[in-house]
Amino acid sequence: MTPKNENMAEKIGNKLNKIRVEREIKYGEVFSAELDDVEGYEQQGPRPVVVVSNNKQNEKKRVIVVVPLTRTIKSYPFQVSTFFRGIHGKAKCEQVRAITVERFIERKGSLTSDEMTAISDKLLLVLNLTNNISDKQLLTILKRRMEEGRINLTDIYSVL
Repeated sequence: MTPKNENMAEKIGNKLNKIRVEREIKYGEVFSAELDDVEGYEQQGPRPVVVVSNNKQNEKKRVIVVVPLTRTIKSYPFQVSTFFRGIHGKAKCEQVRAITVERFIERKGSLTSDEMTAISDKLLLVLNLTNNISDKQLLTILKRRMEEGRINLTDIYSVL
């Protein structure tokens, strides 16, 4: 068997061994996923990923948006520090990608709401979305966060 055929057989075998995701996939959950077909500096192989797509999209269980996690701690402006299962690591927000649900191998747990907020903040920068939020949307977000007790007027005045 040629090396190329061996690699293909291994990939097929890995797909057969994957655990089928039976229950809902939720924002913030961590899965191990097969990230193959990569080039250059992209994260590859089986590795943990955190789900960043909204739960409405996740209900369809077709294409899920994820951010890969790593244990390599390097200072990079678009990464978020994580502490998952007792291990320090980073969420590599600059490598956000959409993958099919068939790439998921196993559910591992969830990141904290603080970690997910930090990831969302970084994704706004990575995807250059901060300038595209209308004033009305921004006020709606602020109102909702105030009602949830996540921020108060003192927080708003402190950044002015």
